[in-house]
Amino acid sequence: EKLKSQLSNGSTVSDTSKNLGIFLQERLTIGDLTISAGARFDHYDAGYLRSSFSGNEISPNVGAEYELTKGLVVYANYGEAVRATDIIPVGWMTSISPSVTFNNGAGLKPETSQQIAGGMRYKTQKMFTEGDRFNAEASVFETRMKNLIEIPSGGGGSKGAPVTKIWNNPNTVTSMGYELRFGYGVGAFDSSVAYSHVSQDQNDQPTTVVRRKNAPTGDRVVWDNRWQPISEITLGY
Repeated sequence: EKLKSQLSNGSTVSDTSKNLGIFLQERLTIGDLTISAGARFDHYDAGYLRSSFSGNEISPNVGAEYELTKGLVVYANYGEAVRATDIIPVGWMTSISPSVTFNNGAGLKPETSQQIAGGMRYKTQKMFTEGDRFNAEASVFETRMKNLIEIPSGGGGSKGAPVTKIWNNPNTVTSMGYELRFGYGVGAFDSSVAYSHVSQDQNDQPTTVVRRKNAPTGDRVVWDNRWQPISEITLGY
C-alpha cells in the first residue's frame, strides 16, 4: 500500500506499507471438552519519510470450553494480536513536519495487545411451556494494549499544527469489564436483556475518550425484542 502525503512545507512524499499474514487454527473435541488453538504469523515492512521498520511477529491464541451438564458450558480464552502497518493516521501524515522524529530516532515498534476472557453460558428449552427457550451468559474480559502510536498531547494532526514527533507510548492501556445477558423466547417472539460494564485506564490511571486509544462505555443496558410472524419478515425494537 502506498500513501502520498503533503508535508507542512508543501512538499509531497510517498509512504509504503506492506503486511503478510498467515494463520493456522485447529479445533478439537474430546467428550464434553472442546479445545481451540492457533497462531498468526505477520511479516511487516513500513516506511515513513526517513524512518522504516520491519520484522516478524507470531500471535498465539488458545481457548477451551467444557460442558458441565446439559446446556451449561464454562469457557476461557487467551489471544494476542499485533498491528505494524497503517499505524499512522492520514490526519497526522498530511500535517507531518519534514524534521519529524520517530521514537527519538530509535524507530517505531508495532502495537501489540493481549486479551483474556472467560465465562459461563446456559441454554435450555421447554422451561415453562412446550415451545419456549431460555439462555443466559456471564462473562469477564481484560485487554492490554502496548506501544500505542501517539503524538505529543495538543500538537499536530487534526489541530493543524505540524506533527514533529511520533512515538510508542510504553505505558499499557487496559480495558476490563463484564457482561450479563439473559434471553427468553416462545413461538415467534424473542426478548433479551444485557448489562455490561467497561472501564479503561493507562498506567493505572482512569482514562476518558482518547482518539485511537479508547472509549470507555461505563454501564450499559440493552433490551432487544424480536417478532418473526413469517420466515421472511422479522420485526424488532
